[in-house]
Amino acid sequence: VLEQAGFVAAKIAELNQRGTPFSQMAVLYRAHYHSMELQMELTRRGIPFEVRSGLRFFEQAHIKDVSAYLKILCNPRDELAWKRAMLLYPRVGKATADKIWKLISAGEADPRLAVDAKEVQQKIPAGMRETWRIFTRTLAKLRETETHATPGKMIETVMKDGYETFLQSKYPNYESRIDDLRQLMSFADQYSSLEDLLSELALLTSMDRERDTALPGENGSLKLSSVHQAKGLEWSVVFVIWLAEGKFPSIRSLSDSNGNGEEEERRLFYVAVTRAQDELYLSYPRFAPDRGGREMIQQPSRFIVELDGKGYERLDPPNGRDSWQRKRYY
Repeated sequence: VLEQAGFVAAKIAELNQRGTPFSQMAVLYRAHYHSMELQMELTRRGIPFEVRSGLRFFEQAHIKDVSAYLKILCNPRDELAWKRAMLLYPRVGKATADKIWKLISAGEADPRLAVDAKEVQQKIPAGMRETWRIFTRTLAKLRETETHATPGKMIETVMKDGYETFLQSKYPNYESRIDDLRQLMSFADQYSSLEDLLSELALLTSMDRERDTALPGENGSLKLSSVHQAKGLEWSVVFVIWLAEGKFPSIRSLSDSNGNGEEEERRLFYVAVTRAQDELYLSYPRFAPDRGGREMIQQPSRFIVELDGKGYERLDPPNGRDSWQRKRYY
C-alpha cells in the first residue's frame, strides 16, 4: 500500500515538473479511506492537495476520537484529549467534563490512576456512574496492554470496548467510519511504539496547517476525490487507485442481495476512467494488510484483468526495501 502511495506521489511530482499543473491532476478512489496513505505521502513531499470526498483523513471526528485515547496513554496530562474522550459518553457535557478533569488532574498524581480514587468516584454524578465505569474500564484495558500491544491493537481495543457501537448508534454511514479506523489500525502497526505514531501524526498535521495558511501557488492543488464526487468533472491526468478485487469493485456491492452490485460498480469504473482527458493511470497494491494486520496478496480488479492488452503501457516501479514490497501498476 505504501509503495502504491509512493509511486503515485512520485509520478504526480514528475508530471508537475514537466509542466502539468497540480490543478489539472486528480486521484480517484472507491472509498474515502483508500486515500489515507496517499494523503500522508503527499504531505511528506509537500504536494498541495484538496480532498473533495470529505475532510482530510486525520481531520475526521472518528479519527480524532480514537486518537484522544492514545494521547491519554502517552501524555496523561493532555487536557484536550481527556475532555474529547469523556464527551463521547452519554450524560457528559462540557461542564461535567471540565469538573471531572479538575478532579483527576489536581495534585501530582497521574490522572490515569486518579480515575479510580475513592474521592473521585464519590463526586461522579449519580446519573453518569455507569458511563464513568465504561470509560475507566477502557482506559484500564489500554494501560494493561500498552507495554506489549502494537498501536494498531490499542486502536482495536478502543473500537471493541464501545466505540464501534457508538458509531453505529450515531452515524448512518458508520460502516465507512469503521473502515477508516481499520485502515488506521493497519497504518499504525507500521510503528514500533505509540509515541512514534503520534509524533508522526503531529508532524504531518502541523505541515498540513502550515500549507493551508500559505498563499495558493500558480500550480493550484491536486484533487483527491471519491468516484461518486467526481461525476461531471474532468482533469488532464487522472489516477485511479486501489483497483484490487474486493476494493474496487467493492466487496459489499458484489454481495448485494439485489444482484445489481457488479453492474453499479462497472458504471462507477466507467465514470472514473472517463474523467481523464489526456493520461490515465490505474493502480493496485500487490500486498496490503488485512483486518488482523497480516500482509495479504491483492488480486487485480476484474476491471484491470478484462483489459484487452491494447492502448496502455504497463509500469513496474522500482523495488522497495524488501522484495515482497514490490507492487505492479497498469
